Amino acid sequence: MDEDEKQEDVTMMETHPAAILSQIKSLEAQLGALKAQVEQLSVQGPTPTHTFADLYGRYREFGDLSADDIDAVLYRLPDDLAEPT
Repeated sequence: MDEDEKQEDVTMMETHPAAILSQIKSLEAQLGALKAQVEQLSVQGPTPTHTFADLYGRYREFGDLSADDIDAVLYRLPDDLAEPT
């Protein structure tokens, strides 16, 4: 199949009424899901947000944190997270 035949197949699929109706149904379903999310958020109220400015000075008591210190926390296994007995 050469490029012209591929282009014709794509064009036929895009202009076929059943394909267009299928796309419309899909978009309507997506729109319904988005409307439900908006409604849930409006009932729930605004979610508090945090900025980096909110974190400023919060970890001052721990001293300087190096990239290795941060990586040690990021890559722990679940067994490492268990409290020692």
